[in-house]
Amino acid sequence: MASRNGGRVEYTLVWTIENFSYAWHKIGEKLISPVFVTHKMDSTSWVMELFPRGTITGDYISIFLRRLEDRSFKNCKVVYEFVATSSGGSIPCFRENCSDYQSGQRFGCHLFMRRDEIESENQRLNGDILTMNCRMRLCEEVYHDFVAESFAKTRILVERIDLSRHFLKNIKYESIFVQRMSDSLILMIIRLRLDKKRNLVIEFIPYDCCQHLKYSSLRLTLDDMRTSKRLYEYSKDICDVFMPLSLDVPEYALYLSQRLAESSNYPSIRLDFELIFCTGMEHRRSEKIESQDSGENRNYGLREYRNVLNFRL
Repeated sequence: MASRNGGRVEYTLVWTIENFSYAWHKIGEKLISPVFVTHKMDSTSWVMELFPRGTITGDYISIFLRRLEDRSFKNCKVVYEFVATSSGGSIPCFRENCSDYQSGQRFGCHLFMRRDEIESENQRLNGDILTMNCRMRLCEEVYHDFVAESFAKTRILVERIDLSRHFLKNIKYESIFVQRMSDSLILMIIRLRLDKKRNLVIEFIPYDCCQHLKYSSLRLTLDDMRTSKRLYEYSKDICDVFMPLSLDVPEYALYLSQRLAESSNYPSIRLDFELIFCTGMEHRRSEKIESQDSGENRNYGLREYRNVLNFRL
């Protein structure tokens, strides 16, 4: 609300979240932004709290603005609004009338936007970034303009494993060890075997360190190298602990029969496996502040903040 003198104090908090689709959080679990300090609002400190699977239903994202506990005894009356921007452009906006923030309070929206709105846009443009913009305007009379933007980033740390195997003989019993790139720890074994009907069975047997995976996405394909034909494809997203998994591949028995009918006793199959996962690690950084104060007629320019922290939740 501008005063009769036309002044305003306004902050825009810009929070970028990378690898958003790999957020492992269940309903009621939240991502917390780095701290934003608003010096022209009595040096109060604020965070955004984003619930990737909502506070009520997993189909929606929830977003809140929280004032942290601070030394200021003054209530802070602000008008605020949220605008979400994904790789596909701006999506919804939520605006609230003047709210009287006391120290430690939060206000926001439980049903801010549907998850599939972000996921469809990000998938279409091959991106995985969500940016939350929160504009705050002080509901008090002021005598000059002060406008500032604060930028922060959270990166959900993910690791990707790709492997291929080429089989030039009939698969009877094979084991493939899947190891982390960072420390070579074995995450799981992919075991291939034939059952009594000569159907191929693919088993995923997790090791103990696999219990630390918060979210994982796997994809497996089998291709005939001679004909370039796709024999089998499987993919799954797992937002929980990775449990043992068994897949039946009846197409393999048909493939062997065709090879025999063509007097070819030597199959040529390529297995491709991709695993992308996160273990609950975040990388948070407050990047910069851009501000302009017309009362002092000075541009503060950029101030770099290098508080780089790793969090395990």
